[in-house]
Amino acid sequence: MAASTASLSLSEKESKVEKKTKHKHNTADHSLNSACLRESKMSLDCIARHNYEDNAKCEPEFQNYRNCKKFWTQVQWRRFFRGQRPTLPLPEDREQAKKDNADIMEKILASSPKYKLSEESSEPLVFRYKDPDMK
Repeated sequence: MAASTASLSLSEKESKVEKKTKHKHNTADHSLNSACLRESKMSLDCIARHNYEDNAKCEPEFQNYRNCKKFWTQVQWRRFFRGQRPTLPLPEDREQAKKDNADIMEKILASSPKYKLSEESSEPLVFRYKDPDMK
């Protein structure tokens, strides 16, 4: 016969609850749900570098993040209407999705404000206009 929960001690009940909930917290793979984690981190790092005071200095990073979000949102809508699931491509398929949806990227970058590369950022801004004359 299985032991009823009434006969379990308080610590045994707590340990059962912990086992059930332990792995549900802090284990989500956010890269599956957000294609712009790197751009988000770049924006937050920039704000931290400037001591959370002068956000205007981080405008290139902010625009980069906005461009990223616009691009992937439009890709998701396109895939939704085509019946492709998941609507956000998996991380390993995103490079190919960028190539397949280059027309969307061109439209977003053409309408986006133009900024010089951030000198403080350790990574290049991916979803932004890059002047071909800049080296």
